[in-house]
Amino acid sequence: MAALTFFTLKSLAVAPLHVAVGCMLSLALSIGILDIVFLKVHKRPDSGLDFEGPLRVNLPRVVIKLLGLLITLEAIAIAYWVLPEYQGSFYSHLWDMLKFYWLYIVVIIVAYFVYIDARMSEPEDSYWQVGCLLLGRWRNCDWATLKQYALGWLVKAFFFPLMFTYLVMDLSRLLTFTPASLTHSVAVYDFLFLLTFSVDVLFAAMGYLMTLRLFGAHIRSTEPTLLGWSVAIVCYQPAWSFFSSHYLVYQDGFAWGAWLSGSPGMLVLWVVLISTLNLVYLWSTVTFGVRFSNLTHRGILTNGPYRFTKHPAYIAKSLSWWLIAVPFLPIHGWDMAFKQCLMLLGLNLVYYLRAKTEERHLSWDETYVAYALWMEEKGLFRHVAKLLPVLKFQRKRILKP
Repeated sequence: MAALTFFTLKSLAVAPLHVAVGCMLSLALSIGILDIVFLKVHKRPDSGLDFEGPLRVNLPRVVIKLLGLLITLEAIAIAYWVLPEYQGSFYSHLWDMLKFYWLYIVVIIVAYFVYIDARMSEPEDSYWQVGCLLLGRWRNCDWATLKQYALGWLVKAFFFPLMFTYLVMDLSRLLTFTPASLTHSVAVYDFLFLLTFSVDVLFAAMGYLMTLRLFGAHIRSTEPTLLGWSVAIVCYQPAWSFFSSHYLVYQDGFAWGAWLSGSPGMLVLWVVLISTLNLVYLWSTVTFGVRFSNLTHRGILTNGPYRFTKHPAYIAKSLSWWLIAVPFLPIHGWDMAFKQCLMLLGLNLVYYLRAKTEERHLSWDETYVAYALWMEEKGLFRHVAKLLPVLKFQRKRILKP
């Protein structure tokens, strides 16, 4: 449905910003129909919803929840206003979207809060507690719950603007694409790369936005450790620009296209290998559906590429970087090649730490523990883990958030 929306809006010459919003809405609608009508995720015990009885509308409680949401959004808005990162033109697409769609967003939020509150088994949730905190009702607040609430919103506040901005930028390029430009294998690769990551950020942007109980996509818990946050944030802007130019410089401007320009057969093979790894990465993202998010637990995945390994996206990414940058080629001497390999290994180490901190965070969930232990015996890389014990699953329990 998202593809149909894209081509329809493209034919109508709609601006990329509105194409992005349209694609997000159509994707959410199609996944929502699948999840609610067929999979009935809203009736699962972990949704916290009760559909057996009549609607139990409690408008005073809803008002308190909306007050909690309002003060949360105001705090985020102040942070955007204060921090220089959000003052430039990079995030202009996000501000334009909010200016254009703010009334629709408000109507949807109010309607959703009224309906979900009436269906919740335990309606005095985090939003209600934040509202009570603002009203001075301290005794109604659980500080551990509020900490998790704050961390969850911090994740959304950081990642959604970034993913939405990337989505508009990628769709802008796709809207100008013509099949006539696919004249050689590198052009095909460039198109597949753009298409792959356009779909990736589409799912990512939607995932950060739709942390909704109705879809079973609400946040169960958020990564509580500084290490977990650090190794995740360093992989994204603006931190990545600094670290990639000062500490993890593994590219020298000579990539696989230049290396294989005189060998058409190898060039095609390299395109296939990198594109396949990128597709595995995309498959990993798509498998999340509306649950995609860094640093949060929103349900345990055991399907798609997660049937074969616990971290298919990280593995595919890490391998593709070696094929794209080819840092092992001694173009500028063996010493430079060795340093570049060490730098890329450093980036691989960052993703290893991301995997380990995610495993530690999810280990309080017995479902994940059972899944990880099964992977130790049946997973695609079980033999590698036996040779390298550092890759084995280690259940380091942390206090349940």
